Amino acid sequence: MPSWNAENASSMLNAVGITALNGLTVAYGPELWWGANPAVMGKYRRQVGAFDVAVVAQEDIAKKSEAASSFAIPVPPTRKVALSVATNRGPFL
Repeated sequence: MPSWNAENASSMLNAVGITALNGLTVAYGPELWWGANPAVMGKYRRQVGAFDVAVVAQEDIAKKSEAASSFAIPVPPTRKVALSVATNRGPFL
């Protein structure tokens, strides 16, 4: 998945200082990266005991109507979710 940044987002929200929402980032806009459908994307990261847990979710809100070039042909709206769980175990590098 391409990386997304605040420059391409129409609006971006970072929940800092709100204990229940600390670690939440939400971005939405007409084109979060070049050639993308209008979308909402969120990431929530939290430490749970010895585990670092993160969830990333993306929901396309509409289909982009025109093709900007032959390299960016519009795709049907999609929904994607990814879960990451990490921990350190033992003295390995």
